[in-house]
Amino acid sequence: MFYILSRIFAVIASPWFYILILFTLASFLKGKKMRKGCFIGAWTILLVFSNGMLYQVALNAWTAAYLSMPDTTRSYKYALLPGGFSSYDTKRNRTEYGFAVDRLVDAVLFYKRGIVKKIVITGDGASCRDGNPKAFVRHLNEVWGVRPEDVIIEPNAKNTFQNIKLSLQAVKDMDSGNTLLINSAIYMKRTLQSCKQLNFHPAYYSTDIDTTVRMNWEMWIPDLHVTDDWMRLIHEWIGCMAYKVLK
Repeated sequence: MFYILSRIFAVIASPWFYILILFTLASFLKGKKMRKGCFIGAWTILLVFSNGMLYQVALNAWTAAYLSMPDTTRSYKYALLPGGFSSYDTKRNRTEYGFAVDRLVDAVLFYKRGIVKKIVITGDGASCRDGNPKAFVRHLNEVWGVRPEDVIIEPNAKNTFQNIKLSLQAVKDMDSGNTLLINSAIYMKRTLQSCKQLNFHPAYYSTDIDTTVRMNWEMWIPDLHVTDDWMRLIHEWIGCMAYKVLK
């Protein structure tokens, strides 16, 4: 159910979905006023959701409550990392990293400092069934210095809720008191909602966020790449509302 909803949300969260609909209607509707209205609406959505300044303000407001540092004076048995930060290139037989790799970077940093003892990776591309879990664990050892016995792979999760649920099922002694959840700041609110539904309340650390972005006039210039950023943020808004409805 959650997986199907997440796929639907991925579509309706995209500004391009509405821009395409409005431009299509503007091309085929017979009424001049209707065509004009659709055309103006499409351009308005495009200008708003390609605006970097508006996006940064919205992102900062969304993530502000989840940027506290974990208690580093104590240690955690597990660092739990929801997937989405890597994939496996089967032609070149190598791990490729995406924009969210800070999750892994910070987890390894905590590991080397002795703050976490083991790293649990759930539903990630490089270590899922379509990836190469053994090669990924070997890569973590050779490149990052993480011992294979300190890596636990959960390969089946397809969404955030499953990330938490299947990890708890796979690691029997994982609980609220011995786990540090590490995820991108933009996803943290929904991730914690998933945890709450499963009566799991771990400490958490948000990453993949720059809190010192300087606002400048160039951010007002339309940038089509920003619409993809908005899609992720809107997806989170819709997902969090869905959790409240379905809880």
